[in-house]
Amino acid sequence: MSRTPSIFVDTLRIVVAVATLIVAPTYVAAQAGPADASRAGVTESPQADAMVRAPAAVARSAAAAMALPAKADLALVQEQEVITGDLVLQATSDLTLDLSKLERIEGRLVVTDNLLLERLNLPALKSVGGSVEISGNESLLELNLSNLKKVGGELKVADHVRLGSLVANRLESVDADFVLSGNQQLGELRLDKMARVGGNLRCENNAALKTLALDRLGSVSNIISISGNTLLTSVALPTLKHAGGLIVIAANPSLSAVELAKLSEIGGHLMVSDNPVLTTVSMNHLGAISGNVEVANNSKLQSLGLAQLSLVEGDLVVADNIALQKLGMTKLVSVGGNLAIALNDGLDRLGLNKLEHVGGILSIADNLTLSGLELGSLQTSAAIEVENNFALPSSAVSDLQRRVDGSNNSMLDIVENAK
Repeated sequence: MSRTPSIFVDTLRIVVAVATLIVAPTYVAAQAGPADASRAGVTESPQADAMVRAPAAVARSAAAAMALPAKADLALVQEQEVITGDLVLQATSDLTLDLSKLERIEGRLVVTDNLLLERLNLPALKSVGGSVEISGNESLLELNLSNLKKVGGELKVADHVRLGSLVANRLESVDADFVLSGNQQLGELRLDKMARVGGNLRCENNAALKTLALDRLGSVSNIISISGNTLLTSVALPTLKHAGGLIVIAANPSLSAVELAKLSEIGGHLMVSDNPVLTTVSMNHLGAISGNVEVANNSKLQSLGLAQLSLVEGDLVVADNIALQKLGMTKLVSVGGNLAIALNDGLDRLGLNKLEHVGGILSIADNLTLSGLELGSLQTSAAIEVENNFALPSSAVSDLQRRVDGSNNSMLDIVENAK
């Protein structure tokens, strides 16, 4: 059975203007001068901003193409298997866009601001050489990218009020950022084959999202941000080994567990904050963090699993986690900046027996039930502050004071601890 021949289009832009779909070469208007336009067989026109070069069998000139009605032009697109440039779909009046034959786009895919569009179906699409942006389609209910494996640029799905179904279960890699943001009705996203994100991974402000499955994700080159997802209950990235930049897990009101079991290195900061029902954080394979660590204002956090962490190059702050009972950092040796442990009402002991060096200030303050310091290996710190830990016995403070006075390398400030 013969296949419909592909039409290789340099840049395809579909724009609705009145009842006419304009098709003509965009790059001529945007990049080429009159001589280039002439060589392409296209004359410049007031409508040049929305042009595409069509094959001679389809359109003999830009003027002829511009005369085609919208439905006819969309029908031409629906027959394509390969587009060698960009495909831009904007402001269409269609309720459904079914591009079931399209297998490859060598440029960008942009689907934005289609107010009436309810269904976007690209079931055969396997690769996009450039970026993919699908955003601001207020009526969009379903997005089918079920065969998409690779995106050569950014993948962004954002700002949809009604989107409830996003199928991209064969996606393996995104070479730049992956952004899932502001999709108010999306309850689940399963990317079971996703192995690599070449830029940032952002999952933010998806109000109905309960499940985010990234079971094979091994590497994210820059930032990971999972924030502001109202119904998200867990974050599990079981195969993630490397994060090149900042990791932020913040302001997720329903989040109860964070598990990054194989994560061994963070190239930037780690922030876990403002997750009111979070009870456990497990990163027990993590050995080093190149930036700061902040674990703050997680009111139900009981366990902080950082059992292999030995080095924090920046500041380390554990604060205002009122249910926290253990720091879980028994192998921590060095903090390059300040170390602050404060306002953790349930914290009984520090468990920092291997800590040798704090490059800045070591501050232990306002931990109401703290009864032991466990800082027996501490050798250097710019200054030490132990304040308002009302259950901390004087013997623990005296022992720390003797060692600090003997080392002559720290200033010790002790205020209002137990007598």
